[in-house]
Amino acid sequence: MHDVFEVGSLIVEQAKKKLGDNLALVVYYGSQIRGDAKPDSDLDMFYVPVQETGPHLTILFEDKCFDLYPVSWERLNERANYDDYLTSCVHFSRVVYSRSPEDLERFQKLKDRIVELQKPEFKSHMVAKAQGIFQKASYHYFLIGLIDHGDLTATKMQAWEIVKILVHSIAVLNQTVCPGSPGASLKVISELPICPANLIDAAERIIHSHDPDEISSECFGLMKRLRVLLIEEHAKIQTGATFQEVFTSAYPEIREQFVKIARACSNRDSLRAFSASVQIQHGIAIFLGRASDGIQYTRFHHYGEFKPAYESHKLPNLLESIERDDFESLEEDVNELDKGIQSLLQDQSVGLNVLESIDDLDKDYWSHSR
Repeated sequence: MHDVFEVGSLIVEQAKKKLGDNLALVVYYGSQIRGDAKPDSDLDMFYVPVQETGPHLTILFEDKCFDLYPVSWERLNERANYDDYLTSCVHFSRVVYSRSPEDLERFQKLKDRIVELQKPEFKSHMVAKAQGIFQKASYHYFLIGLIDHGDLTATKMQAWEIVKILVHSIAVLNQTVCPGSPGASLKVISELPICPANLIDAAERIIHSHDPDEISSECFGLMKRLRVLLIEEHAKIQTGATFQEVFTSAYPEIREQFVKIARACSNRDSLRAFSASVQIQHGIAIFLGRASDGIQYTRFHHYGEFKPAYESHKLPNLLESIERDDFESLEEDVNELDKGIQSLLQDQSVGLNVLESIDDLDKDYWSHSR
């Protein structure tokens, strides 16, 4: 039985001859580099082509897989920024061939980026990234609903895609690296400080269940529990904001939407009226939530989570009139909302940025900037 590194060295030499000037780096990674390899562990490796891609070589030798595949600099950058769950391929790695000192330095900077993003000052960035990763699971959950109810295998495969995405999101939320594949990382991930309850139990039920509805329910429950954690961590890193900071220069844009709604009402165009009403009511509610709760609400939140700030000011719900196709009432509601916003901003000493003459515009424009 040959040592895996002996075999790897032979493959590297062959790669240097085969790829020539298109070979920037050859990199080992995985359990052999982390130091937790088992007797039957193979040797994971990839190479970085100078061009975007190159040939992919896979062989089986002494019942071990040796897979030398190309990874572009662009893909490595995604992994170094935690956009790909295979960040570990860069983090736990060793360069065994480099074309030049510049290539080696470029790769080291990617490894340094992984460590940098684990620092406290990047917490906000990583929470936002974890939220973005999490949202990818929703499409796979949608696909489960398209699968024939009796197709248990297809349901489980789609559910496992969800688990993989959530594991990636949890790791990023904790500013850490998945040590390997999601399946191999589950135990490590489940022990992280910020992790949804019953992660492993949910995964086990997905694996062993014979009921597609139960599998779907487990996915939904796991997604729901992780979303709560993502929102909590997002709230922890908020710094708060005053009405002046949130609403300075905002009124002209708000007023523009009121004009669009009025135009849609004149044309009795419910689609345009609804679209503009949703946009403005949603935006005002987010602004008010930011000013009152100190939380920067985003598209990751649903309207019900930040509407209390809107409702607390007794502002009208524009959508109710549209539901009835009552354009006259909608115009009245818009006028009421306009007056309410103007009054609220003036009470909070926020300027409306309404200029009365061209002379004011000429001399005073930038004084109203955010």
